[in-house]
Amino acid sequence: MEGIPIIKKEHLIVLLMLSLLLLPYLTRIPPVYIDEMWHIDCGWTFVKTGRLALSAYGDTLNCNVINYQPPLFNLLLGLWFELFGLGLFQARLLIVVISTLIMLFTFLIGKILYNDRIGIVSSILLFFSWFSLFRFTRYDIPLALLFLVGFYLFLKARRDEHKFIEFFFSGLFCGLASITHLYGGIGAISILILFISKYKYRAFFEREVGLFVLGVILPISIYAFYLYPYLDIVSKQASVFAPGRLDVLSVKFYLRNIAAEMERWQYPPLIPFIFSFVIFVILFYKKRKMHTEILTVVFTFIILFSLFINNKTFLYAGAVAPFIAIASSILWLTLWDEFSSKLSLSARFSNSIFYGVIILIIIFRPAHLFYRVWYKYGLKESNLNTYLQNLRRYIPANSVVLGQYAYWIGFPDNVYYEEFMVTAMKRLYQMKFSEVVEKKKIEYIIVDETLLHYQQDPDIEPYLKKCSILVGSIKDKLYSNFPGYGTEQDGVTRIYKVRRDF
Repeated sequence: MEGIPIIKKEHLIVLLMLSLLLLPYLTRIPPVYIDEMWHIDCGWTFVKTGRLALSAYGDTLNCNVINYQPPLFNLLLGLWFELFGLGLFQARLLIVVISTLIMLFTFLIGKILYNDRIGIVSSILLFFSWFSLFRFTRYDIPLALLFLVGFYLFLKARRDEHKFIEFFFSGLFCGLASITHLYGGIGAISILILFISKYKYRAFFEREVGLFVLGVILPISIYAFYLYPYLDIVSKQASVFAPGRLDVLSVKFYLRNIAAEMERWQYPPLIPFIFSFVIFVILFYKKRKMHTEILTVVFTFIILFSLFINNKTFLYAGAVAPFIAIASSILWLTLWDEFSSKLSLSARFSNSIFYGVIILIIIFRPAHLFYRVWYKYGLKESNLNTYLQNLRRYIPANSVVLGQYAYWIGFPDNVYYEEFMVTAMKRLYQMKFSEVVEKKKIEYIIVDETLLHYQQDPDIEPYLKKCSILVGSIKDKLYSNFPGYGTEQDGVTRIYKVRRDF
């Protein structure tokens, strides 16, 4: 039986260095976002109540009973908070730990399929392209790790004498990815395609395939058993929070998905690697059988993303990004070796240039981070804790607050409702913004560009003028602006106290 692959000391040092470079200003860049707080809220609610539920929606849609999203990441986050306490730093630190393991398994997959050189360059390219995502509290990161572990075990099982148990655990990790988010199941499908390409029609009669499928089914079955009593609640939540995402019987659903898929790949740091992958496919087409595993995974994700996933965020591409990075590494290392050979460059000179480029790639993203914190936003202005303290000056403890989700973590002593609760109640009961505020007995409203962007409600301004008092305002070009937009208003966060004397 093969042992654990030997990792050279210099490669471990590089991977550790990449991990440490993810840590500076961890709570500042990227700006905290509403999706992060959804997970943090669910994890913390699990710690406090034992339920995988949310606090920021109250009893709306029974969100205080169960959360419709697959549970694994929120459960993991809750256990992490139990050990280290609640905080954005703690949440993002867990992501850095997981991201470090992602880079490690990217290296191991590159090594087992090709060699150490491709493995380590792939990890470095992945660090470059997903630097921000590797500091972001979302389920895409643990999903990517679980699939990578499953895929690595699949590759290793094909070589080991105790392969059958490894095939089972390969499936188990792919199953765990599937209950982190539904699109995690694409990873298991890509491995099944590799089985079918090997065994053809005999695939599902092979013991190793059966063990793999059993591993996939096990965690999904446990989740289904847990979910069954709440099916009505979860179905209602999905129809409100994710309308149209499972409209699989509509032809328009597929046409719209295919037409919009290019949106996913327009994330700037990812574009060079998508371009590299296209060149890789063209140049290595005749040798495609040598790269069956990489090509199968990437094309399985791209095709199923295009057909079935109507949320076109680039964040979902985290699970397939390591394989794109491996393909990019193969391309550029091959071209560099051919270039060096044609110019008759000495090995020493060629390696010096190569390592110089690698060092520049490594330092670019953290250098850009420092620029944004020190110069673009400012050291004081990009401090979330200071910003939340400024908000709390105007809002007493134990009061009922409505605001965007990103601020939830700053109000542990309040009843804090996130603004999408208003959207949920609009969709459920056709209520106006003002009616929701009255129904939920909101006492303070935090109005910033994120709330205005998502609400787009003409009822907000008249209600605030007539029924509230402006008690404070904070101007901050990082936190007052909706990340990625920041153009709706003037970059000022305003705190209103709702009047009850009219």
